[in-house]
Amino acid sequence: MSLVLPYTKFMQCQVVLRNALKLSPNSGINALWSISSIGCNIHYDQFCNTKQVLYAIQNDNEDRIRHDLNSQGFILTSTLLHASSKTHGLWSKVQKNMPRNIFNFTIKYLNNTLATRENLCKWSLSSTAACSFCFQSETLQHIVSSCKFYLDDGRYTWRHNSVLLHLANSLSSLKNASLFADLPSFSSPPLVTGDSLRPDLVLILNNTSV
Repeated sequence: MSLVLPYTKFMQCQVVLRNALKLSPNSGINALWSISSIGCNIHYDQFCNTKQVLYAIQNDNEDRIRHDLNSQGFILTSTLLHASSKTHGLWSKVQKNMPRNIFNFTIKYLNNTLATRENLCKWSLSSTAACSFCFQSETLQHIVSSCKFYLDDGRYTWRHNSVLLHLANSLSSLKNASLFADLPSFSSPPLVTGDSLRPDLVLILNNTSV
């Protein structure tokens, strides 16, 4: 998403610092780099510049998704393989036009700095980390997908269907296309895929591409 997280920025700063020590015209500064080139600084010294840090972290994340998350890995691989050069700057444009409050929420979500009970407890702003509904530890993952109270109350289903409805409404205006969505107001995807498969959404373009 072209978002540079604080951890990545920290690594970039460390690489700049290490290179400044290594390339300094002062022999004493060079000696300082040499003495400290073991242990915790080894992974910083492998990079020559900050772009290499971004590239390495991006590759690590892509490899993790490809190998650890099967369906997401397939989507990521297909996207990277077939994306045109015109779409490379898409996320930058999206971020630029995103409402400030949603952008800030996204950044905090990615960095796990939202005001969950667990974080509030770490920050000494709450006496307990327990969820007020099910009394389990209220981590970010717990709120997003693991709270049994939210599940039984239908909140996760409502969120899922809200996102799906937005996508379906956005795609329904396409010409020469047939749209099937797993929502009451749309034709059901099993009409195309059969009862054994139930995808969220199926889009058929010009009766040739699905």
